[in-house]
Amino acid sequence: MENIKASDIIGRKVMDARVGKDVAVVSDIIYDPSSGNVFAFLTDDKGWFAGASVVYLDDIESIGEDRILLKSELAMHEAADEKKKLAGITDTAKGLHKTSVISEGGNKLGFIADFTFDTASGQIESFDIVHQETGKLQKNISVGTEDILTFGEDGVIVKNTVEERMS
Repeated sequence: MENIKASDIIGRKVMDARVGKDVAVVSDIIYDPSSGNVFAFLTDDKGWFAGASVVYLDDIESIGEDRILLKSELAMHEAADEKKKLAGITDTAKGLHKTSVISEGGNKLGFIADFTFDTASGQIESFDIVHQETGKLQKNISVGTEDILTFGEDGVIVKNTVEERMS
């Protein structure tokens, strides 16, 4: 697998590779703040009266430009049922978009607009910041794993050098 931007995954169709049937569309990406890793996708199932499901990275056969292929449709777990299974992290597991970015000096730099992660391990490799004051995307600022000090429930703490690069 490879590194991919979160914005390229959201909206992508999920297909059961055994039967070649589209079964869902990715609506969000879920990460664990304690590890800083993506571990699952939240999907909206196709069809009326269908609820959201969780698809774990381990249950994905491949991620292509057009589809995410599941090993089996049986790998889709109803989100309501997964809350019990993930009780230890459900309160903190959430989408990473709009998470605050704070310098180690305690200054809010902005929030995460998009991020890149390794599709095999779930490791977040880098993210783009929307500047706190201007509201503009800081395209020149690449915040990589070497800049990240802590992933937390309420924010990501980065080295002061990120703030210096943003100035």
